[in-house]
Amino acid sequence: MARDYTKYTVKGVGEKLNKRQLVFEIVKNWAAKKKPSLKVMTNTFKDEIQGGKGFIRKNAEVKDPNRFNMQEPLRIKNGTKVVVSNQWGTKNIANFLELAKKLGYKVEALEAEATKKEAAPAISPLTKEQIAEYKERIKDDVDGNYDDNSYYALRIHDDLVEDGDIAWADTIIQNVVEACKDFRSIETVCEKLLEREEMDRFWSMVAKAEAMAEDSSDLISLADVVEESDSTKSEALLKKAEDKAESVGNLINIAEKVEDNNKDWATKIYKKAEGKADGLYDTKSLAEAVRKIDQDWSVKIYKKSEALCDYAQDYIRLAEIVLEFDKKWTVELLKKTEEKAESFSDLSELGAAYGNSDGLANKEKAAEYFEKAFPLIDDQWDKDNLLEAAKECLGMQHAFTQKMRKLVDEAKPKLKLAQQFFPSYNLAWGKEITLNLANGPSCDTIEYFNIQLNLETNEVVGHVEADDALQRWFGEWEVGIYDGYYDHKSYDGVVRIFGEDENGQQWCIVGHNVFEEVEEGELPNGATGEEIWDVLGNGKAIFELYQYIKINGE
Repeated sequence: MARDYTKYTVKGVGEKLNKRQLVFEIVKNWAAKKKPSLKVMTNTFKDEIQGGKGFIRKNAEVKDPNRFNMQEPLRIKNGTKVVVSNQWGTKNIANFLELAKKLGYKVEALEAEATKKEAAPAISPLTKEQIAEYKERIKDDVDGNYDDNSYYALRIHDDLVEDGDIAWADTIIQNVVEACKDFRSIETVCEKLLEREEMDRFWSMVAKAEAMAEDSSDLISLADVVEESDSTKSEALLKKAEDKAESVGNLINIAEKVEDNNKDWATKIYKKAEGKADGLYDTKSLAEAVRKIDQDWSVKIYKKSEALCDYAQDYIRLAEIVLEFDKKWTVELLKKTEEKAESFSDLSELGAAYGNSDGLANKEKAAEYFEKAFPLIDDQWDKDNLLEAAKECLGMQHAFTQKMRKLVDEAKPKLKLAQQFFPSYNLAWGKEITLNLANGPSCDTIEYFNIQLNLETNEVVGHVEADDALQRWFGEWEVGIYDGYYDHKSYDGVVRIFGEDENGQQWCIVGHNVFEEVEEGELPNGATGEEIWDVLGNGKAIFELYQYIKINGE
């Protein structure tokens, strides 16, 4: 099967990105702008877009680190760290491109550059300054150890390829191959060669990686690498992986990969997995996988899962799954949860399970268990999460939600402003708004920062438990707008403005000197994007606000 070598360019995000880079950079960009909760993140980037192997996961909960970008976790709301799937090919990238378009990203597909197959020039195309910089990086990051520091070496390889010095990049790869003794590094070399369309060397490295594979997980991972280049070779690797598989998780993984093309083979593997499944996690995972090919069989396995539940959280997790096809059974599971729920997490999650607007939508039960969770609140994380659950299940006007809003608001630091920077703002649009602004080039790791304002009290609303003034008032440890703005004393970059009306309806508009579009939600009370932009998009006022916070926020 011919491999798709398409590269992608996304305005304001990146150029000549391969599939993995495209997905990661867009998710990173979106998360930096939105600062979403984990629930919003996973509801936006759903597993089915990736294909069922997982799209977004908490950094600490990843079961198979080879399938996620573990080196670059993203920080979202409440400091949660998440990682992004690196499993992308021709089949599932189309799903992601459709999502990217809905999110407002303009993705341009580029044909692979033929120059990557050409021989490297005899003389390096790099400048003396670039050569010195690369030598310094190799000295500092690799330090002669291409085994332990292979990750950094291969990043240098990528940059050399991008800058056109293929010969030096090849030297880096050869050093890694000669030094590395582990499967993962050689597999990564395979991926690099595949990206460069060096197919003879690629297949040579695949053979080396296969010989180094220690277990079923290694073979499954290698099968993913070769899938789009040779589906027959990929299936052969999966067959070897099946023969070596000891865990239920690996058997499920293999079955999911083959079920579209060979349902009989997948069924055989699932049956083998059922014979091995003896714990709650295994049985739930197996039941969820089997649902796609046999609903009745899946229910039988879920019944086995119920018999293995010991704690409140076990019943809640199972109830959330069962809710999709059996509400009566869901209620029975939640009643059993009530008998075991004791901790804050037990009680708050039980309330959310009852109040889920897409499920039972039982506000009375939800409020009952949120109230029981309230006295057990331990930290700011508990407060924030209970408030989010109350807003979703009970609505903004419910007495418990208002109580939680007051509690959360009182804990946040406030910086009183000496003047009203946006005097024409209509409070009916929402008392609190957030300005999302772009960092300048001096901030090379953080692209955006936020300023949250309470326009009724004329205060900057800060972040609890921040380590310094920048994190307290801007939500980032690195903040610095483009130097050129200082000359004109006016912010001249892209501005995203987020708001929330009294009913909890969130909205966002975006503009660059002028209003461009409503990016999400519905604007409140018949307001137009142009009206809100005219009041809040003033570059001079934004710059002065930024300066005031920097000077007075220490």
